[in-house]
Amino acid sequence: MKKRTIVLLLVPFLLIIFLFLYGPLLPWSPLRPGYHQIRSRKAVVFIRDKNKLDPVYHTIDRIMAEAEKLYGLKYRKPVKVFVALDDKGRFSEMGRIMLWMRNYGMGGRALETGDVVYIDQPRIVRSGRKEPQYIRHELCHSLVQQNTGILKSMRITGQHWVSEGTACYFGGPYYMTRNEFVREWKKKKFTYQENNRDIYSNLDPMAPGFNYTLYRYFIQYLVETYGPEKFRVFLSRYIKDPRHDRSVFQGIFRIKLPEALALFEKEYKK
Repeated sequence: MKKRTIVLLLVPFLLIIFLFLYGPLLPWSPLRPGYHQIRSRKAVVFIRDKNKLDPVYHTIDRIMAEAEKLYGLKYRKPVKVFVALDDKGRFSEMGRIMLWMRNYGMGGRALETGDVVYIDQPRIVRSGRKEPQYIRHELCHSLVQQNTGILKSMRITGQHWVSEGTACYFGGPYYMTRNEFVREWKKKKFTYQENNRDIYSNLDPMAPGFNYTLYRYFIQYLVETYGPEKFRVFLSRYIKDPRHDRSVFQGIFRIKLPEALALFEKEYKK
């Protein structure tokens, strides 16, 4: 009986150790075996092989300062960035640290805690896109997340037109040129619904490249039409109350969201 009790106590203890050393609790572990650390004033980058580190990470403080300037927000704590070099299989590096979330993104993921970013280097290489775009994108998410609560951050994550639009406008990734986007857009007809969390209710979730480009250009349209300062005011008020994104939008821009979308569509499709 004593032996069985010991085993029952030992198994969860060993599991917790595994989760902290090799699994999804790694960012909050006091020990990170096998990882090199590259520290800066605003971030800490973790990678198993420093020879595979993209030069962009040596400019990470400058990137974060650019995001702060663009959106009028401040990072409140350092960001831990994990660059994974292996993502094939459940027990690969990316598989272990993102154990609870198999669909973690197309190349990166920023946790709603605001202080952890994961970059999937192999997936980015396979996509043919650039790692600097992904790190800029995810750091922008972290900036927004650090300036709101975790529950609000989770809601913002689901409102792609703001969360992904601001991140893509700041850093990419750039899936389409404007001409490619407009040609594809003219083939589609979208529906706006007031109670839908996305910009349109019938966007194809299997077409993230088009959707993210749409979000990016809509945010760009707002910045260019109403000015960067007004957009900063909108973003700061929106992240305090993301449940009422439509009314916050109308209060700042003095136009309803569907009316702004109609003008945006007219501008970009002409």
